[in-house]
Amino acid sequence: MKVFYNYIVIALSILIIGCQNNDEIVENNTDLKSKTNFSTKEFPNEIININHKYDYYGKKFQITYVFNNETQELIDAYGDDAIAKEIFGKDKEGPQGTLVLNVKEEGNYKEITMKIFDTVNEIDEYTKEEQVTEPTKEPIKGKLASRNNCFDIDLPGNDEIRFFEDINYAWELTDIRGLNKRTYGKQYLGHNNDRISSFYMRSNEFQQVSFYEHSCYTGKRLTFNKYHTSQFYGESNLRHHTLSGTWFWRVSWNDKISSFWMP
Repeated sequence: MKVFYNYIVIALSILIIGCQNNDEIVENNTDLKSKTNFSTKEFPNEIININHKYDYYGKKFQITYVFNNETQELIDAYGDDAIAKEIFGKDKEGPQGTLVLNVKEEGNYKEITMKIFDTVNEIDEYTKEEQVTEPTKEPIKGKLASRNNCFDIDLPGNDEIRFFEDINYAWELTDIRGLNKRTYGKQYLGHNNDRISSFYMRSNEFQQVSFYEHSCYTGKRLTFNKYHTSQFYGESNLRHHTLSGTWFWRVSWNDKISSFWMP
């Protein structure tokens, strides 16, 4: 009888321990599943890849930047670093002009194709040649925006351009917006200096806007072209465009614009 009682005690003990273990396994699995769902739900677009495809007088190379899209911090960078450092060396002045040819976005990936020029005036010369394929466009007026000009210009027309203080077209800087414009330029932005983070423009024709690092249309220049294929064109985040340097000491165009010209 005593032996039978011991068997019962052992059997009950195994059953109790087994139930506890199963409960712990279920609880652990539930916690793991919950944490996985939380991560997927809370941070689906936190990390983005920005691929810069450069063309520097026929020398083509790429650099991919990995950003934390919430904090806008640079996490990693990789690609043709030797060429990038040669052209955009940290201690060098570097090229003065950047012409954005195309921007593609898909999910957490963004690709920016651009041509790099040693001087800002070369952008206008290149764009003139490019307009041979745009027969309905009048001769480009970009030559008016030379580095020697230091005045505002405001000619009426059908084009529109808007500027925003934050990324993703938030908090418009209404006092420098351009509505019903043909040619529009501001040589000094006043209290809006170094505040532009995104922009968009609307036109039924080819249109161009150039941003300058300094007032009076001087310093480095970032140029965007809007072609006939679309009515609207914009950049939701100027942090994705490099003003100077590369890698982890890279400086973006965000909050670095002091004048602009839409010829």
